[in-house]
Amino acid sequence: MDAAARSLLATRDAGQLRSELHDRELLLAEADQLAQTDPSPVNLARYREARAMVDVARKALQLASQD
Repeated sequence: MDAAARSLLATRDAGQLRSELHDRELLLAEADQLAQTDPSPVNLARYREARAMVDVARKALQLASQD
């Protein structure tokens, strides 16, 4: 996850990272709702992927604030 976060950080500034995190959180909320209403393997996989994308964006934002 650190490598993915650093890669994201290398191509975006802090403002873009906040926007990216917001967008990813919206996708996660949508994926969560779909997975709850229809817990098919596809929807659960989409949820896991969205969760990972949010985690990476949060980590990148955390790293950006440390620099």
